[in-house]
Amino acid sequence: MVGAISPFEAMLLGTSWSPEHRAFVNRAAAFLIERALVHGSPTVHNKSERASASAWPALTFPRFYVYDVLRGLAALVRWAERTETALPRAAVQSVVDELIARCPDGVVRVERDGLAGYTTILPTADRSPSPRAAASTFPLLAAVSVIGAPSEALTRQWSEARKGLLRLENAGRLVG
Repeated sequence: MVGAISPFEAMLLGTSWSPEHRAFVNRAAAFLIERALVHGSPTVHNKSERASASAWPALTFPRFYVYDVLRGLAALVRWAERTETALPRAAVQSVVDELIARCPDGVVRVERDGLAGYTTILPTADRSPSPRAAASTFPLLAAVSVIGAPSEALTRQWSEARKGLLRLENAGRLVG
């Protein structure tokens, strides 16, 4: 999921899509749909992803290379609207229900530190193998990623996703 969501979001920004572009976004959407936004990879090769999937329901901002279910939901809704494709209700329903329950007033709060547990490579003067250190922060990053604090960006994304889901429902493209 982490490796798929960033390119999927980027490809949704394009304005004119070649057949290859369309095939890519459709494959990425199918990938998210197949996993209902919450399931880690069933393959032996991605065992670590299954462990990280337990954190996906906890929303984070900023996300960098971190996946959460709102990020996946928002991208799928944009894809369905952009491509005028039906979105299976079963692929998103559990996430939507959980977000409604957790954010009854529509305000989304930061629930996870997107840098916790991550490291970065430190530069070396002689280009020798670089040591790793805990990822660092800066004042703006610290201010927008306080766990429990309302997030304007996440709230806006949830609001846009809900509106998109309603448009899909009204167009008969939220199916199943």
